[in-house]
Amino acid sequence: MCLVEAGLLLTGKMNGDLRNGAVLIEGDEIVAVGRQGELAIPPGAAVETVELPDMTIMPGMIDSHVHLAFDAGSDPVSHMKEDTDQRLILRMARHAQILLHSGVTTARDMGARGFLDVTLKEAVSGGVMTKGSSAAFCQYETEELRAAVDEAHRIGKRIAAHAHSTRAIWNSVEAGVDSISKIQV
Repeated sequence: MCLVEAGLLLTGKMNGDLRNGAVLIEGDEIVAVGRQGELAIPPGAAVETVELPDMTIMPGMIDSHVHLAFDAGSDPVSHMKEDTDQRLILRMARHAQILLHSGVTTARDMGARGFLDVTLKEAVSGGVMTKGSSAAFCQYETEELRAAVDEAHRIGKRIAAHAHSTRAIWNSVEAGVDSISKIQV
């Protein structure tokens, strides 16, 4: 286990910031967050303590407008058009890693050629390839799907959904999705 202690811990909740905060980590999971000296550490647990009294611990940041397919050159759109899909998806994965290592844990890609952004998302977090994920988990509620359906229909487009669980199938049907694929119940 690792106990990280810092002068300030931002919780992301209104008035929830903690002076002398601490985060207890076991393996790759956060198991407790609170004030230093108040976290329940199992008796006899081997704990490495990292003291950062002049630092701040904060939740992951959100970047709501990224283009993972773009490079840092003067004409990223042309470079993107010239690259193969295989090379482009590798660049996108590298850019996603750079974001993660800089503290961005949630990013919204604003579009890539051939829906490569969707492919990357499914490979990283949306599919059943991810350890701990489950096809039984429903990602969108009916109201969220209905908003997407309404917007697609407003501009004359049909909309499809991947639905793995019974609940996801029903949500898609109730929302008016035109095509449901990958049904596994």
